[in-house]
Amino acid sequence: MIIAVINLKKTVTAYHRLNTHQPDFTANLQQALTEVVGKLPALGWLVGEVAVLRYALLGPWLKPEVKPDQSAYTLYRESGVTALGITLLVVGGVETLVIHLLYGQHAERGKETILDIVRYYAGHDLNHLAQIEAILKG
Repeated sequence: MIIAVINLKKTVTAYHRLNTHQPDFTANLQQALTEVVGKLPALGWLVGEVAVLRYALLGPWLKPEVKPDQSAYTLYRESGVTALGITLLVVGGVETLVIHLLYGQHAERGKETILDIVRYYAGHDLNHLAQIEAILKG
């Protein structure tokens, strides 16, 4: 157990040293682990799994991985990708509502609107009410 803690401390120290030169989490972790435990066949898999967990659990709170002389660029804040996505969702919703719900094509009845569907359900319910009344009078 003591050896594992010592190796973990060496790995963290090596990672921080490497991170000052190149801010790439996966590459630095791979190199730090290689320095401490040597080159192992499963090391790439382990680093990949740790990276997936890191980005999945901490992604929104992580600082961008950029060199000191660079600036971070995010699609979310500095482009129209978010507005484009919202626009596509709104247009898709309107298209679904207008084309498929307000004016649909039924296999047997042909073209029908939501009003037609409401009438079918209302007529069906009235039919059931009439059947219940007949049973009660029965």
